[in-house]
Amino acid sequence: ARSLAARNPGSRSAAGAAAHAAGLLSGDLNEVLRAITEFRQTRRPLALASALEDAALIGYATSSDDALTRAREALSIVSSVGAVQARLRLTDLLDRWGATAPAEGGRAASCLPELSPAERKVAMEVAAGKTNIEVADTLYISRHTVDAHLRNIFAKLGVRRRAELAARVARECGPTT
Repeated sequence: ARSLAARNPGSRSAAGAAAHAAGLLSGDLNEVLRAITEFRQTRRPLALASALEDAALIGYATSSDDALTRAREALSIVSSVGAVQARLRLTDLLDRWGATAPAEGGRAASCLPELSPAERKVAMEVAAGKTNIEVADTLYISRHTVDAHLRNIFAKLGVRRRAELAARVARECGPTT
């Protein structure tokens, strides 16, 4: 991984992968934290979540105060991209540590029940006034995925415009800010 990173000095993904691998091999939390810093500059949410999870595990073993925070952030990321197995693994990890996992998006599933959890998150972000690109950045998904979710949301809710979606979200879910 370090050889790949050396051949691609401008690639944050390669640098992150090299630091992540080095940290796992040596058990060095600082290397994994460096990987997290690199992955935060990429559009690779699962790589970031994986590094956060590993940093949480190493940190927990060494009594790091940030272990739970990192595990919860990893859980939030994998939940937002629909990585079910990773979500289950992280939820189980937090349960074993005696921590509770945050509720999905902080909203009850009864809010817009006709939408999938991923669609609901997109709808909430759009209703808050974000552009598709801003939604993509916030949820660690591509702009094309946001577009696809919006087509499904509009069809399922019978709305034609973002303003109608915002009104429906406000009526059924309460304020988005």
